[in-house]
Amino acid sequence: MASSSPRRRRAPGRAADLPDGGSLTSSSPSPTPGLAEGGDPGDATDLTPEEQASKKAAEKQARRESRAALKQDAKDARLAKRTAKAERRLARAQKKQAQRVARRVRPIGEVPTEDSPVTDLPGGVPTMRYLVTGATSGIGEEIARQLAAQGHRLVVVGRDADRLERTARSLRAAYRVPVEALQADLLTEAGLDAVAERLESPAEPITGLVHSAGTGVGPEVHETTRRQEFDQAFLHVQAPLALSQAALRAFLARGGGRILLVASVAGLIPDGTYGAAKSWAVAFARWANIRYRSEGVHVTALCPGPVYTGFHERAGIDAASYPSWAWMPVDEVAREGLAALAQGQSTCVPSRRFRSLIQAAKMAPDTLVERFSRHRVAAEVSAATRSTSDPDSDSDSDSERTEA
Repeated sequence: MASSSPRRRRAPGRAADLPDGGSLTSSSPSPTPGLAEGGDPGDATDLTPEEQASKKAAEKQARRESRAALKQDAKDARLAKRTAKAERRLARAQKKQAQRVARRVRPIGEVPTEDSPVTDLPGGVPTMRYLVTGATSGIGEEIARQLAAQGHRLVVVGRDADRLERTARSLRAAYRVPVEALQADLLTEAGLDAVAERLESPAEPITGLVHSAGTGVGPEVHETTRRQEFDQAFLHVQAPLALSQAALRAFLARGGGRILLVASVAGLIPDGTYGAAKSWAVAFARWANIRYRSEGVHVTALCPGPVYTGFHERAGIDAASYPSWAWMPVDEVAREGLAALAQGQSTCVPSRRFRSLIQAAKMAPDTLVERFSRHRVAAEVSAATRSTSDPDSDSDSDSERTEA
């Protein structure tokens, strides 16, 4: 009689009971190294316990390395994804910033048509013609280069004929723009008259003036000569006054123009006779820009801090006395100065840090400013000679001192 209980199914691989009490595993291999049923004795290799342990350790290490590699791959993938996301975010931010700048800032060197007409070249091509003093070195040379890159015609002024001609040839070759070389020593009345006459000439009229020629002496006025101080004052006060006067006459008659005077942050803080001389350009630009901008003439004073132009080495001033954060590349100074000129700003300090320091100096007591000035003097006294006004020296009137 059959049993009423259901028959249990044997799990795969479970040993079946043999009649003699033995057992047989039907689906799993024998745990003992040996031959499979019906196998070839030559296909199997017996392993000793040590070899088995070594094999298991190797397999375990391989699995561990595989898991580590998978984890590293996943980590690299997440990092690449985050990096790509950050780059896209940065690109969007840069694009938005460029759009904001394009809306608010005129192209460098451009004259707004609403208040200052441009000169028409043959063929009806509008452009400007800038006269740049101190164009053979330093900030003046970089400003001339950037103006030429914008397609403007140039009249470059310098007293060293060889350097002046090399500069003019270089600009013509690099930017394919007309460049006129005018040799003049701005320390002389004859040189000033020649440049002023060119500014007022109706033939190929000038529509922009950049005065960057200058010199500098140390802050210890009792150690300098009268001639050094007079030359410094002449280049930084009388010369820009005479050239600005001639330019204003011409620009007002022509309906507009631009004047950029390269000053220094030294003109905004106590800094010897050099700072006193440079302060004239700042005061004049602020007044002239207010007075003449309604008639299409904008006047800007560019006030940089220490600039990498080689001036300090030629002047014998220890560049290490300035903190590293104070230095600015000359191309950035020129670019910001031209942008400020195009926007009609009266003063341009191309450094956020210096702008903050100047604002703080205005509110600081004289004792604190005096302490700062004395620290500067002590640092500069450690240099050798500071004068650059010797006409026979390497640093002529074409080199511009732009120190804090």
